[in-house]
Amino acid sequence: MSIFQIDRVSGLSLAEFNRHFVEPGLPVVLKDATKDWPAISKWTREYLESQAGVVSVKLRSIDPRKAADHTRFEEMTLRSYLQQVDLTKPDDPILAELPLKSVFPQLLSDIGSFPYSAGSADSLSIMVSSNSRAPLHYHTFTEAISHQITGFRRFLLFPPNETSKLDPRPPTGPLPNFGRRVFREDEAERAPERIFDAKLSPGEALYIPRHWWHTVFASGNLSVLLVHFFEYKHSACPHNEVTCRIELLRRATIEAISTYQSAFESSSTFEERCFYFQRLSPLFKVARDEDMENRFLSKAAEVFPQFSEERIRIEARLVELNAKPR
Repeated sequence: MSIFQIDRVSGLSLAEFNRHFVEPGLPVVLKDATKDWPAISKWTREYLESQAGVVSVKLRSIDPRKAADHTRFEEMTLRSYLQQVDLTKPDDPILAELPLKSVFPQLLSDIGSFPYSAGSADSLSIMVSSNSRAPLHYHTFTEAISHQITGFRRFLLFPPNETSKLDPRPPTGPLPNFGRRVFREDEAERAPERIFDAKLSPGEALYIPRHWWHTVFASGNLSVLLVHFFEYKHSACPHNEVTCRIELLRRATIEAISTYQSAFESSSTFEERCFYFQRLSPLFKVARDEDMENRFLSKAAEVFPQFSEERIRIEARLVELNAKPR
C-alpha cells in the first residue's frame, strides 16, 4: 500500500503551473483557484433553489460493472432534487457533468477568473450531489480542474500505469475509460495500488492530469463541484497503459467510420442517411482525424436538403474545422 497526499499550492503563475504540473502530468491542489468567485459564499441550498429551482435537470448514474443497462436516468426540477439530495445513497442518480451555461445560465455571473487555465464560466460543467461516489474513470483527451464550491469531496487518483490493476473495461467497447472495480472510501489505506489522495474544501480546486484514473466521494451534505475540461498541447506525447488503450480505440473507431461511411453513401432514403450520419458524428471526435471528418462532411452536405437540421449542423462544423490553422 502506497498512499500519497497530493501537494497543495497557491500563488503560481500560469506558466509555473503548466511547467511544474501540467507538462509532466502531476496532480496538485490549487488553494487559490477560486479566490474571486462569488459562488463560494453565495451558493447555499437556498440560493440555488431561489435562482434555478424551477429548472428541469437530468440525473445520471453509471454502473460500469454491468455490460448492458449501465446508465440510469431520472428527471426532476433542481428544487425537488435539492430537497431530497441528502437522502441519496452512493450509487443513486446524481446531477453530473451538466453544462453550466446551458442549464443554469443565471448562475454564470457568480464565477470569477481562471488563473490556472484559459477557461471561462461558459466552459464549466456542474455536479451536485450528497453522499455520492463517482465510478473509477480517466479523461481520454482532456486535462481537468475540479473547483469545489459547496461542501467537500475526496478524490482518489491512480497513475496511468496502475491501469491493469483496476479491472478496466475493454478499450473498444462501451465506456472504455471506466473501470469495473468499485472502490469504497474506507479501503484506500489498505489498497495495493499507488493512490494519490486529496480532500477539497470550498474555494479549492484539484488539477487532474489527462489519463489519471480517479474516483470521487462527496460529503454527506450538499456538495457542488464545477469542472473545467481543457486540452493542453504537451511537448512530448505520453506513453503509458492508457495511451495504448486509446490507440486501440482509435483504430477500432476508424474501422467503424469506414463501415458507416460506406453504408451512408449507399443509402437510398433520407431516413437511412440520418441514421448513419447520427452514428458517424460522435466517432470523428474519438478518431481525432479532422481531415477525414472534413472530407466526409463536405460530401455529406451535398446529400442533405438545404435548411435541414443535418445540413445546418454539417455547415456549422465545416466552418469550425476550416477556421483552424493547418
